[in-house]
Amino acid sequence: MNKTLPLMLGLLLHCMVQIKEERSFAMIKAVLRGRKTQQTIQDTWYYGLVPYYQLLPFIRDEQLDMWYEQFLNEGLVHDNHRKNHSSFQLTTAGDECYRQWFKTDTTMLFFQRIEERNGFLQETVEVQWQTLQLLTQVCSHKMQGISTFLPVIEHSEIQQRVKIFLRGIQSHDEYQQLGSQLRQELAQILHKWKPYEQQLLLLRLGGLGISARTYTQIAHHLQLEDGMEAQLYFQVLNAAFWKQIEVTDSPILQRLLSPRFTDPTSLLTASTRVTYGLLQQYQGPTTQLLSWLAEKRQLKLGTVEDHLVEIACKIPAFTIQPYVNPQLEQAIIEQAQQLQTRRLAPIKEHLGGQANYFQIRLVLSRMGWMDR
Repeated sequence: MNKTLPLMLGLLLHCMVQIKEERSFAMIKAVLRGRKTQQTIQDTWYYGLVPYYQLLPFIRDEQLDMWYEQFLNEGLVHDNHRKNHSSFQLTTAGDECYRQWFKTDTTMLFFQRIEERNGFLQETVEVQWQTLQLLTQVCSHKMQGISTFLPVIEHSEIQQRVKIFLRGIQSHDEYQQLGSQLRQELAQILHKWKPYEQQLLLLRLGGLGISARTYTQIAHHLQLEDGMEAQLYFQVLNAAFWKQIEVTDSPILQRLLSPRFTDPTSLLTASTRVTYGLLQQYQGPTTQLLSWLAEKRQLKLGTVEDHLVEIACKIPAFTIQPYVNPQLEQAIIEQAQQLQTRRLAPIKEHLGGQANYFQIRLVLSRMGWMDR
């Protein structure tokens, strides 16, 4: 593991590089902690930070601020407005430190893994992992003829998922067969992973007579920086694990995939999902769609626009053509690329009034899919 710059600090510098000095550190915190505001969701897409969304929900704001202050004190980052952190830039020393850190083999593998992650699915992969943990515990005990034990997961939703999964499986032989197939599928998924990646995931899984290791224990076992770094690795590997299951012939593990994992509409926030449902019903002229939605939802026009931008961010099949013609879309893309910015005001200014902010936001959302 890289000892010159801890993984967590390198990750923060990486996110800073991605936003090209256009946003504040507060924006990076909002993305990493998974804030569900429309602004955070849009920024996540505009700056290609979907793999990093809700990556660090276990890190407090105060800790992130301490790391930022460390960057400032060590001369790695220059804050243009120290008081409110409104903008920043990496110094020459910071840029060199980041580049040296990023080119190590371990770091490059970490970012290969992280690019497989959709941060908006974080809660879903957590549910799937807990279901796998409980299923593994049940199978390992039943295979040994043990019927009474304290469940490793107490959450009623997870327990219900496992009960439904095991419906119809009763005999010792059936559990032996299920457990054997589960082991084979796990081995099939993990056999190409690095040994420390395999160990980290399996140490969190546990089994008969073996409790899942804490992140602090895993950090000690694998010689990581600390428990926070171990948890960061797990977040990334857990997402990669389920992504691989989706495309691998593993019928048992695939049954654990939540519908949310494959249905993009389930990623919409609750209010936006209602708007999306109405959108499917509308049959009138395009020019009246926004006002119709606002009236039906009893919402301000700006809120409806926020919903449509979120839909454009999260649903690849959603078309923005009713709101932006192809020529204007291309013009917005070209300006964003020429200016090397995702900021709305400069793009709008250089377009000379051809597009409004809503249209620019929609196109930037589509560009987020292009970048993916």
